[in-house]
Amino acid sequence: MNEDYERTVISITDENDVKSTISLEKWTSDVLHEHFDDVHALIQRVYDEVCKQDTTRKLKLSRRKRGDYVRNLANKKAMELEPIELDLSDIELWFKS
Repeated sequence: MNEDYERTVISITDENDVKSTISLEKWTSDVLHEHFDDVHALIQRVYDEVCKQDTTRKLKLSRRKRGDYVRNLANKKAMELEPIELDLSDIELWFKS
């Protein structure tokens, strides 16, 4: 986890009914709060679905990996809601050795 980013901590209940947290980048959290009434409930639903699919598909994801999926899905949704316009015209230069 890059410590340069501000984080927002979201409280959840894990698959064992134990209180836990998931941290989101502040920008992601801010965008979600602008578009959803209850971000905590939203993140809980996403976490529950990740756990359900993990169990159903027998993926055996670690607790950290489940959190990573939730964070990635939250980031993806925030980007859909408020896309950031970037000039990536010279992206090919980034991948040259």
